[in-house]
Amino acid sequence: MWQQLIERVVGLDEAAVLLPGLDRASPAGMTMIDPLHG
Repeated sequence: MWQQLIERVVGLDEAAVLLPGLDRASPAGMTMIDPLHG
């Protein structure tokens, strides 16, 4: 059920780029940061 809340999973490199804009992210779901992803 909780998987439906996650919009996308990003790695640390992508998270560093996305971090400044995460407060304006889509209300459709959350972005999970996974250090082992990609």
